[in-house]
Amino acid sequence: MNDMIDIDIRLTRLDCAACALRIDRALAELYGVQSTSTNYAAAEASVQYEETLTDISQIASAIRKAGCDTPMDQAELIFSGLSPEKAETLRSVLLNVFGVSDAAVDLETGIASVRMWAIGVEESTLLSACRDAGFSVVPGKVLRGQADASPGQIALLRKTFLALFMGLPLLWDLPPWVMLVFVTLLIIGPGRLFLRSAWVEMKNRLWDCDILIVVCVLLIYSGCVWSLIATANGSRKAFLCSGLLVFLPLLIRSLEATLLIRAEAPLGKLRMLLPKTVSVERGPEIREIPVSALQAQDIITLQPGERIPVDGVLLEGACTVDESAVSGDSDLKEKYPGDPLFGGSLNRAGSGKLRPLRETEASALGERIQELQDRADKKRAVYKRVSSLGLILLCLSVTAIAFWPK
Repeated sequence: MNDMIDIDIRLTRLDCAACALRIDRALAELYGVQSTSTNYAAAEASVQYEETLTDISQIASAIRKAGCDTPMDQAELIFSGLSPEKAETLRSVLLNVFGVSDAAVDLETGIASVRMWAIGVEESTLLSACRDAGFSVVPGKVLRGQADASPGQIALLRKTFLALFMGLPLLWDLPPWVMLVFVTLLIIGPGRLFLRSAWVEMKNRLWDCDILIVVCVLLIYSGCVWSLIATANGSRKAFLCSGLLVFLPLLIRSLEATLLIRAEAPLGKLRMLLPKTVSVERGPEIREIPVSALQAQDIITLQPGERIPVDGVLLEGACTVDESAVSGDSDLKEKYPGDPLFGGSLNRAGSGKLRPLRETEASALGERIQELQDRADKKRAVYKRVSSLGLILLCLSVTAIAFWPK
């Protein structure tokens, strides 16, 4: 059976909940992707894929094709005594680290610049890979590309309020040409969200309400312009309907996004309890690998301050463990060889070795996360159906009112 890889990739330009659904559909169509779930609240897509059939670059390309993007992380590592041959070897070592997109080595300064996909590649993983290859290295600076979590929702709310204030003058008895200016600004300003989304959907041959919104808005707008040119006296009702078809869908999308964030927020908090990488004994060496690459025969090394990645049994050492995040019990537990350890618990003190019993997804915390994910998916499906139905009825009714004879 081919190896499956699980990643959580951060997202940008995630304007609304519809964008999250569009990403899920685009990734689901990618050959080799087993499952995908986009968390709008955390601006993060969880993807499980077969590493022999696809890779992170193709996943990022599918995300961009869906109209969103993913940031890049950057790290600088400082080396000494590099020759051209060693620099090329070093670059190969860095490129072999999972999650690294590109690497460049400056011989004059001894600085290696590493670009990484936004999947949480740790600096310690890069350092371990370089030291295992025989290089002397010290850490430099790390720059994390930021995802649009709350900024995405804030931008949506900002567009909604902007549409409200720009549409208020349409309630007044203004000259038709002035009303046309306000409607035009509404469409190319806050309404640009729907224009861009509809364009992406048409390019990818997808159907969503954004296309219907744009068609109805442009239809009413064209009627306003034609009426103004033909009679020099545009319909005030049609201008007002154009403004409503920009503001009300934005309001519905803002409410949908707020409900989704409330439903998905606990997921992000729980996922933060599980580390992305883990230190394991592989022969005489200790290597840092992604948690998804753990094997049943691996022995995990535990250090003070680290989160326990999976359920397992303590083989050696003694640890003081905080299990409050898993069980709710705030009392610290003393663990000795033979005692069980639970994924997501915090090792407060002591060190030891752990043999995993179950995969991360099958751990107690993993099952809790999956339960919350299933609930969030059901809520998201309900919100989407209600939102879509409301937008369809809104577009058709407002368009009918705009062209209804006086």
